[in-house]
Amino acid sequence: MFDQLTPSDLEDYNRVFFWEHFLGKKLSSKIFEKIIKRSSRQIEEKLKKQGEGKFITLKREKGLGPEEVRERYIKKGIPVVLEGGGKNWKACRQLTPEFISEVYGNDKALLLEPKGAPENLSGKEFEYASLKDVVKNMKEGGKKYTRFHTLFEDHPELREELDFHVLEKFWPVNSTTRYQLFMGGKDTFTYLHNGLNSNVFVQLYGEKEWFLYPMSAMPALKPECNKSPYKGCEFNSKKPDFTKFPLMKYINTYYARLKPGDILFNPPLIWHFVSNLSDSVALGYRWIDLSQAYKKSKLLTLLHMFNTRPNIFWTILNQKADFNKFLAYANGSYRSVKQAEKIDRSKDRE
Repeated sequence: MFDQLTPSDLEDYNRVFFWEHFLGKKLSSKIFEKIIKRSSRQIEEKLKKQGEGKFITLKREKGLGPEEVRERYIKKGIPVVLEGGGKNWKACRQLTPEFISEVYGNDKALLLEPKGAPENLSGKEFEYASLKDVVKNMKEGGKKYTRFHTLFEDHPELREELDFHVLEKFWPVNSTTRYQLFMGGKDTFTYLHNGLNSNVFVQLYGEKEWFLYPMSAMPALKPECNKSPYKGCEFNSKKPDFTKFPLMKYINTYYARLKPGDILFNPPLIWHFVSNLSDSVALGYRWIDLSQAYKKSKLLTLLHMFNTRPNIFWTILNQKADFNKFLAYANGSYRSVKQAEKIDRSKDRE
């Protein structure tokens, strides 16, 4: 994966985005109107000279151990698929939707769509559902999709039973490390986004496809400066709208299709759109390496320190919290989520 735009190409764009974080879009657009026009023109000219974007299958490796992957790819911030890298793990044999429903079905999941995901909404801003209900809905062809679930944090014994210690060979456990469950039915998806986390993503059950774009695609994607660690975009990789996002016509797309046992390493701040090709269960092993994130984008890494949705102090104190609560902050629904959580807990006690 390579950047089609250099740091010098993005200098003016980054300057405006930086001030938009503090001044808001309306005021910064007025103050930097000339710079915005100049930067947009220069970026468009450079991308058009390169021609239409290519569709590139992400590199697939076989037989690499975690230590080799760490040296060749993780430390260098290069995405890669390890074909069948986890097919012999207990987790790939045991963590089916049926198993999760039967053993952990009463555990609750906060289902919340990232802001700007109109096609995947169920008509509710958010809801709490049991994992049993999520699985039932999957089997009925519904759209309930649990992302970032804390199943493996809530039941650490499960990590021992399923040999998750193998993941720690990719990157040692630290205060930012998280094990997260992703489970949803066919055709559910997550809109294009990025974050500071590095991610070793293990496909346990079913199939999933990933569309990835380099960090430098920001001007083409036009993400909202939302003062959140989760930067999202409405661009749909499966139904690209080149009228609304004209420059995306010139951006390379990197593609990976994951089958059970495949492992994908996704570096920090790489834009990605993820879609389930069938009922799917997957595990994300995530951590934050600020030095890697800084190499990808000085701008977003520095702005992370000045986020207000939530702020850096809340983020540090809630490293192990359900990441959907971070999304709730970004969506402006955090208070409603907390209130619903209290009501849900009181019902469980009755």
